[in-house]
Amino acid sequence: MLKVMALGDSLTAGGGIGSHVSYRQALLQLLGQNGYRVDFVGSEADPALTDDPQNEGHGGFTIGPDRSRYCVVNPAGVEACNAQKFNLADNVGGWLDSARPDVVLLLIGVNDMLPQIVAAGASGVVRPVKPDEAADKLVDLVSQIRSSRPGVRVVVAALVPSPLDKGWPNSVRLRRAGLRLASEDRSGRTAFADMSQLSLGPEDYFDTIHLTEMGASKVARVWFEAMLPVLNTVPITATPAPTTLRQPTTPKRG
Repeated sequence: MLKVMALGDSLTAGGGIGSHVSYRQALLQLLGQNGYRVDFVGSEADPALTDDPQNEGHGGFTIGPDRSRYCVVNPAGVEACNAQKFNLADNVGGWLDSARPDVVLLLIGVNDMLPQIVAAGASGVVRPVKPDEAADKLVDLVSQIRSSRPGVRVVVAALVPSPLDKGWPNSVRLRRAGLRLASEDRSGRTAFADMSQLSLGPEDYFDTIHLTEMGASKVARVWFEAMLPVLNTVPITATPAPTTLRQPTTPKRG
């Protein structure tokens, strides 16, 4: 059985009942409908709104490395921050060592477009990021994943379109970096999922970034099609995918 790590931020994690939806359930159904037996792996399983809930989706996380953390700021403006760094680069080595995935699905970078401070007397994630550094950090993160888990297959995604992304010129650079990573890997162990080509409407968005069930199903379709060449390079128990792919059913909500 193929071990797949869905790695990213809140778009991967999903939300609770009545909140935004991850692509993972729809992708799991697509894979199963086409004969692929997979096991999603990772240290997270909450909210458990899929049939196979394990994942590495971490809300608010950036690519990293950086100093993003969850902090409480007192009325005088002094920060008290958690020790955990809210980025993938500073955490992914341990996650890979523990889960030992065959395939990593990497969707990250939205929060790198959104530097954030926390006002005095409030709390939240402090993100001292620079959006123009995101593309180079993505390349370094994929290299780190390969070094930590030699032989792993990595599917890198462009950012999912958002009503906000017209103000994110660096999302274009991020897409080009992912495309280059796949095109330059002669081993066939890297693929590119071009989420930027999705046509999403108001019905696909839970808010300006996160997705409804309908939007998540569209994202899952792009993941599946991008995964096919990679799946064929991994020894797994599978039956050939049919020529005409079936549409995923509506993801379960509980």
